Amino acid sequence: MLDYGRLVLPALLAAAPLASAHQLFVSEYMGSVLTLKYSPSNKTGTQDKLEQIQTVKGVCGTSPSWLTYHKHSNRLFCVNENTQGKTGSINVLSVGPKGELKNIGLGETFMGPVHAELFGGDACHPLGVAVANYGGSALQVFDPTTPEKGKKMKKLAELKFKLDKPGPVKESQTQSRPHSTTVDPTGQYLLVPDLGADLVRVIKWTVTKKGLELKELPGLKTPPGSGPRKVTFWVPAPARVAGHTPPFIYMYVVGELTGGHLNGYRVDYRPNGQGMTFKEVHHSDTVNGKKPAGIPAPSDITVLPGNGHLLVANRNDTLFNRPNPKNASAPFVFDSLTFYSFNKTKLAGRGGSVLDPKAKQKQSKRHEGHDDKQPKDTKQAAAAAAAPLPPSKDTQAALIFDNMSTAGGSFPRQFEVSPDGSKIAIALQKSSRIQVLGWDGDKGKIAGFQQIGRDDGFVATHESVLDGPVDRAQFTSVVWGPESDEH
Repeated sequence: MLDYGRLVLPALLAAAPLASAHQLFVSEYMGSVLTLKYSPSNKTGTQDKLEQIQTVKGVCGTSPSWLTYHKHSNRLFCVNENTQGKTGSINVLSVGPKGELKNIGLGETFMGPVHAELFGGDACHPLGVAVANYGGSALQVFDPTTPEKGKKMKKLAELKFKLDKPGPVKESQTQSRPHSTTVDPTGQYLLVPDLGADLVRVIKWTVTKKGLELKELPGLKTPPGSGPRKVTFWVPAPARVAGHTPPFIYMYVVGELTGGHLNGYRVDYRPNGQGMTFKEVHHSDTVNGKKPAGIPAPSDITVLPGNGHLLVANRNDTLFNRPNPKNASAPFVFDSLTFYSFNKTKLAGRGGSVLDPKAKQKQSKRHEGHDDKQPKDTKQAAAAAAAPLPPSKDTQAALIFDNMSTAGGSFPRQFEVSPDGSKIAIALQKSSRIQVLGWDGDKGKIAGFQQIGRDDGFVATHESVLDGPVDRAQFTSVVWGPESDEH
């Protein structure tokens, strides 16, 4: 059982509160999936509550790395990276009225799955769940419906990827490493950032008489050594429907290697479903040119509610470290969040800087998973990423740096916005901590924050699957679940 000590509430949440209590689900590398309860106070001057409801082990294998919640079926899809094995799995978990989790089906994947995305069909009945296999260099799609008892999830299609040649970062770019999957705004394509190939792959999916077919089309080449990890789309006037192309679409990519990269592209569509084209409109680092002691490794990105701001989470930059009153030589580690706004009237050329490739970083080597072992940078990769481009003439989608904020702890691996858009839940991997930020979309700024963890470094302990009776949790993903019936 995880022990989080007392609740820490450094500030009140000032954003428009959620109307009712919600469950949150959290995965962590030591083998557990947690159910938390977030209860808004709905009264000025009183505190919201964030508390642990239950912790279950074994419902998602040994190394749960990603969660996707489907509200219409009230199912939780959990990826087991299985960091010690040669295969992984995608798991379907039922959710009980009090957040009880039960495994009701699984599909065996290639090595090292790290992300799952539902796509196709409709909101109630998605066609498939796409799984990015970081270790297995592949994209696999499974039937998301619950399999019959005793049977595994049905695999619908798969694509294996290869490198033409190794990339400049030898520790991470000797093979294809798909890191996530995102559906484009028209619903026609799956975008798969490949960290090992410096490529965002474009996958066309179609349903034929033979079943689901996947076809790779020309993709987007990112700067050498950038290591693309996640993408998000911005539609200035989001009047989008499936199969229809809005007037303007932009895609933003975060790369986690060689100091961190943020690239923006205008997206155009080839006729007759023949793919996408990309025109660069932005390129910068993710820390506004700062040179922190650690090497930034961006992990997540999204366009925030209100449609006017972009959020990037930075791991390992340590820009907001705090003194440890008990040990001056071991400060509490706090990484950062970076906020941008869109400015349609400003031209967007390259900006920012590439950080010093010799910057040091100190990281734990125990049970950290594939993407926490950041490679040493190379001068070749840094120089290629910093090479100037002529300013873009595209007047759309220029990013303006707004501000940076503490992430609330170390290694913000993933975040998710609440259903009403007023809160942002963050999984802080190395602090073993979950933070909830208030977000005011109208004003475009943070509105307070709340955390679950200890205030003496925010370390959680629990029974470990891999290393003895007690060890440190490694939170990997957090998602908002249904409303809670506990009041």
